[in-house]
Amino acid sequence: MTLASQLEIPPTSSEEINRILSEAIAYQLINAFPGNSSSKVHLNLTARQNPWPPSRPRSVDWRNRWGVSWLTTVQSQGRCDNCWAFAAAALVESMTRIEHGIWAKRSEGDVRDGAFTSNPGTVANWCAQSGSYIGALNWVQEHGVADPGCWPWQDINIKDHGGWKPCSDRIGRTVRIPKGVVDLKKDVEGQKQWIDRVGPIITVIDMPWAFQDLRGSGVYTSPPVNDANPRSQWAGQHFPLIVGYDDDRGAWLVKNSWGTWWGDNGYGWIKYGEMRMDDYWHKTGLRYTNPDPWSTRRLHNGNMIFTGRTGYINKNFELVACNRRGYGSHLVRAGGEDNDFSWTTIGSAWAPPAPSGLCVGQPALIGSTRGDRDLDLLYWSAGNNLVQKHYNQVSRTWIETAVFGTGNIGGYPSLIQYNSGQGFASVVRHLDGSLVHYESTQLALVPWLTWRQVRVVEAFGVRMSGPSLIQPNIGSKGNYYTVAVMEDSMLQLFWYNKDVGTIWMRGERFSWLIGKTPPVMIQTNYATATENDIGDFAVFVVMGGRVLRYRRDNSDLRAGGVPIDSADSRERRWHLEENFLSPDGRVRHVWSAMQGPFSQNLEVVVELEDGRMQTLFRDWGCECWKLSMAGGGSIGV
Repeated sequence: MTLASQLEIPPTSSEEINRILSEAIAYQLINAFPGNSSSKVHLNLTARQNPWPPSRPRSVDWRNRWGVSWLTTVQSQGRCDNCWAFAAAALVESMTRIEHGIWAKRSEGDVRDGAFTSNPGTVANWCAQSGSYIGALNWVQEHGVADPGCWPWQDINIKDHGGWKPCSDRIGRTVRIPKGVVDLKKDVEGQKQWIDRVGPIITVIDMPWAFQDLRGSGVYTSPPVNDANPRSQWAGQHFPLIVGYDDDRGAWLVKNSWGTWWGDNGYGWIKYGEMRMDDYWHKTGLRYTNPDPWSTRRLHNGNMIFTGRTGYINKNFELVACNRRGYGSHLVRAGGEDNDFSWTTIGSAWAPPAPSGLCVGQPALIGSTRGDRDLDLLYWSAGNNLVQKHYNQVSRTWIETAVFGTGNIGGYPSLIQYNSGQGFASVVRHLDGSLVHYESTQLALVPWLTWRQVRVVEAFGVRMSGPSLIQPNIGSKGNYYTVAVMEDSMLQLFWYNKDVGTIWMRGERFSWLIGKTPPVMIQTNYATATENDIGDFAVFVVMGGRVLRYRRDNSDLRAGGVPIDSADSRERRWHLEENFLSPDGRVRHVWSAMQGPFSQNLEVVVELEDGRMQTLFRDWGCECWKLSMAGGGSIGV
């Protein structure tokens, strides 16, 4: 509960609101796997055509729209009067999910404690302090909002417990909203159109005590004010998130911040016009979120990532490619503003002074939390070492930060920033056929000193490695999983339990007739209903000029099980979903895979047998793969 302050957001013109509505971001959403199901469904694409249907639907519910969950779990503000921080965090994370297809749970504690630290004033008890969600969104526009792992919510007065001390790499772990806060005024019909075409909105209610008594899925109406009924008396103002409406019920659907005991598991229906929410208070929407690399880290692997480098839509692709001379080029793709998806060269990533520094194959690229979302990459050099490069977003330059492997490297590397955020990990093949796990235990840019070999994954029999190391949301510390091509031409899953921390173990073996080509693995958001659910794995690899896409049914991991060392013909965990060519012909290697921000499409970078490099995406409408480059063709590197 809180008193709304007089803070304001910049006015949004009707023309700008209409332009945003015309984009109809909600009708561009496509997801192949609804809810917790792991089976593919054919979506009703007619209902998602753009332009949108001529009239809005009579009801919208973002808890489950088109068979997909778009909202994070219900939270509880506990004993604190900080609903304004919960409203701001809920709006940011729901719009990040809708706009980019990712789960990006945000920390209400980061909003509250960061805002009070930036504007200390005379507030003595941060937990008991009311505030303004508009003020909170203004603070997020300036500072971003981090994940709970960086700074968690606590229903205590943090001011008396050491103050706000977020993680050291907070700036790289914040979702940003540079220009997207929109005042929807008191236009109820316009607000319904926004919910339908864009997403949830924040509202203000003048709340009586009786509002706390709502249980179940009935529609709330306030009791008549009566001195004899204390529950009818005004309790204060409250900021829930409107996540739907139903004209047949005559009610708004809100997500509250009181835990799951209230209403219908934390959600509730409020009759139109109740508690002055329609005729007095404005409502607020959000557009153009810019997700952080920490939230997207499991959704990509290889030499292409998605970022928010340029434009206002914040859906850029960045790629680092090794050309035929062994030099590196850094490219960025426009995010779709004015239908522009063209590639532009940012600059050279490396031009080695000696032949031993030339690259072999393609690098593994990540967006890290270092600096201001700096980039890092690893590549296999002609001298059989691994070379790490770091891109500083401020100076806009690549610098070499490490060379390691002592001449033993014999495969394409993977690269991740592991869960503590304090270092990097890689798994790569050695020339003797072993598979080796390396880690960097510090973030200081000290050449040749940061990386060390920590353990052997497999002692012999490995034909090729690739960008297939992932750290899913499995185990309290995040287990490692990777895939390699074995000398018997099968793919082998390996996994490492970080909670126990002893040895790597074998999982299933699957596929057949795979040559000396890199496998690429990602964890997708398919089969997830909340930010805590475990998504399925996807593996891409080339066989006979065609790309094979495998999906691992992770229902065993969701149930607390572990991979089993066996041929997968018995376990049936890995499913060959499809095989495909480039529209321009046969493929030599897959270098990158991604579940991208456009309709949650799968995207890959492939090298054709003639040496050209292309990006392809899976169109869920035709269930086919198409060139994703403007005008077709290949990437010029």
